[in-house]
Amino acid sequence: MKRFLLGLLFFSFASLSAGASNFDSGIYAVARDLRFAEDDEHCDGVPVDRAFQPVKWGDTLVCFDYEEVRRDGLHFPDVIALHTKSSFGPSAKVHYFSGVANSGTIQDVFLLSIAPAAEDRLFVIYRDPNPNRWFSALYQVAVFQLNGEGLSRDEGLSEFFGMGGDFSHDGLAYVFPYRSRKEIESSVNSALFRLATSSGEVIGTVQDKTYLYEKIPSADWNSITSSYLIKGDKVSVIDALAGWCNVTYSAGARPVKAWVKCESMIIN
Repeated sequence: MKRFLLGLLFFSFASLSAGASNFDSGIYAVARDLRFAEDDEHCDGVPVDRAFQPVKWGDTLVCFDYEEVRRDGLHFPDVIALHTKSSFGPSAKVHYFSGVANSGTIQDVFLLSIAPAAEDRLFVIYRDPNPNRWFSALYQVAVFQLNGEGLSRDEGLSEFFGMGGDFSHDGLAYVFPYRSRKEIESSVNSALFRLATSSGEVIGTVQDKTYLYEKIPSADWNSITSSYLIKGDKVSVIDALAGWCNVTYSAGARPVKAWVKCESMIIN
């Protein structure tokens, strides 16, 4: 469903120290809207089959259009292609959002400032309501940055927010944690977000009995183990992907490395 009315405030990040996160700065980052492009503004050479109304980021035009995919004479499900056009160059294709027979939609597009350099990033939330029999919905959060050559994907932040779907299977219930602007905004202002903006690790305190997973589970594959952590256990969190945290527990006879739901811990 297209959304053409977006509206929130913004706080600046004029004096953040190197290596700090939004959480460390004590300043709460609030999502900001982009200006929608005029009707006659479009990315040159791109078929105008809009999946979302084009937006302007400074002098850069960002377009979201359905694109037909053909390979070896076969017609594959259409995708949503993100194109950009700057004031000093031609249109360029930056990213694909894969859909199923045009069922995918762009849910939201907005800006957030990311510490430590107070740099803006463009966030795009994509949703496919009917990806397959396992997921009730599939989400992807893609993050982009402006550089001297135009728009490019921020690989680190895109990996942190990631892709995932809501599912309940084999005793595991999972809800993708970054389905909305509000949830992403909250994450950017959390202690866990340090993992996305600086090297090193953070410390987590387990809130309740939490089972360990060998790998990040999916809707059709559950990697749960018989091992678990209990309330009060301290772990080192070394990575986070789509709401799953890779942790190391060192209080036992030997260190244990595994994946747990990030929501099962309080990050110190």
